[in-house]
Amino acid sequence: MNDVWGLDASGGTFRFDPSTQAFLQVSGLLKQIAAGGNGVWGINASDQIFRFDSSSESFLQVPGFLGQIAVGYGGEVWGVNSSDQIYAFVRP
Repeated sequence: MNDVWGLDASGGTFRFDPSTQAFLQVSGLLKQIAAGGNGVWGINASDQIFRFDSSSESFLQVPGFLGQIAVGYGGEVWGVNSSDQIYAFVRP
């Protein structure tokens, strides 16, 4: 993952476009975003999990709820729920 992602104060999601040197808005409102070897992941204000789908250029919901999410360089995706339980994403 070589992209740069960011959120504004309202949860708007933005992706940096190197060709235009500007951030372009992507659909979806998130409270946290993480990018790494296994893609771009986010969680919204309701703790729902989303993964960015590059073919549709949108975030698709993944089952479950997390309060925090992190994506490692090697492809690991880790999350913590509201009960402080730790989860790891395992690709089927």
